[in-house]
Amino acid sequence: MICIADGGSTNCDWLCLDENGAEVTSFTTRGLNPYFLSSDDIAKAMDEDTRDQMQFRAAQRVFFYGAGVANLSLSQTVRIGLEKVFHRAEITVAHDVLGAALAVFEDDPCVACILGTGSNACWFDGTEIRQAVPSLAHILGDEGSGSWFGKQLLRAYFYHQLPPELSEAFEDKYNLTEEELIEKVYRTPNENVWMAGFSLFYDEHRSHPLLSQWLKEGFDAFLQTHVLPYKEWDKAQVHFVGSVAAAFENELRSCCDAHGINHGKILAKPLRALGEQLLQNRGA
Repeated sequence: MICIADGGSTNCDWLCLDENGAEVTSFTTRGLNPYFLSSDDIAKAMDEDTRDQMQFRAAQRVFFYGAGVANLSLSQTVRIGLEKVFHRAEITVAHDVLGAALAVFEDDPCVACILGTGSNACWFDGTEIRQAVPSLAHILGDEGSGSWFGKQLLRAYFYHQLPPELSEAFEDKYNLTEEELIEKVYRTPNENVWMAGFSLFYDEHRSHPLLSQWLKEGFDAFLQTHVLPYKEWDKAQVHFVGSVAAAFENELRSCCDAHGINHGKILAKPLRALGEQLLQNRGA
């Protein structure tokens, strides 16, 4: 049995398959981002979130593709945490952009993008990824992501810059005070996940001109920062995975069209496509 994880900051989706590709089990845990969690935290989260899913612990191979796995030290944080859970498995830990790239890859080199709680992109030739610019996470980067859009909305609300109809709708839905904002953003872990939750407000009011404008600005910022720097972008398809890409597919494709970008797949969750790729190419 192999277990594959698509680990975002908000949630980590798991899929376990037998050698014939049949599903043994699937489940979701909280996000396991090593930016915010230690190895012990990861092991504890797995134990707490999988009490009804014990059979997965018998896996012989584990492939974890996760947000925040940006260097060897962070990769080791995840690996050590998973070793406390998977006692007999050979564990592969890699960046979530590689998992996204494997999930969307067909036959030709492409740009694989993530637009979820955070954002990132890479060039993938079928074997190796290459990044034109790094991901600077939610404080400095994550353009076009859920946390980026949430930050924009929160700032405008508390600066009294929202139109009255949006301000009233925000107040009715969240009833959020300045004190609660400061507590959530500056004193509570995983503030990026909390901010990303406000992208739901965009979905509910997506026809409003201001939110439509912000969606365009966010996706434009992402494409200009993370896609257009690849000199080959105009000769390849650009694929997307993630909840934000899927929720605002029409807006995203429209922005791609405006830049002349050849947009391809948009997958809310790449896990099943990733599992198929891994079974076809054992040891990927």
